[in-house]
Amino acid sequence: MVTCPVAMIPATSGSEKVRFRTLNKNTGNRVVSQYVDSITGKAVREDRDVRGYARGENDYVILSDEDLDAVALDTVKTIDINEFVPADSIRTEQKAMRINCDIAQPGC
Repeated sequence: MVTCPVAMIPATSGSEKVRFRTLNKNTGNRVVSQYVDSITGKAVREDRDVRGYARGENDYVILSDEDLDAVALDTVKTIDINEFVPADSIRTEQKAMRINCDIAQPGC
């Protein structure tokens, strides 16, 4: 087994992401989203909306935030390597990743 430290860096940061807002085309004002009850047509206050899992038509299991937190999945922090390939078969943009590995630990 060979150990090689690898740095995985996102291509963009949060500050580089482009965010769009929904606007009223006529006034240029921001549009505010709100939940509306599908039967009554009335707006639902934020403190009254919950999440639910559909078991059937109009049949839901209501879940609390605590229920959802209890089933949160652990993230995996390992990478499985299936095979090694010849260096000359790696596309140019992938070579940068290999170079970063060489800098972190020469010969990896």
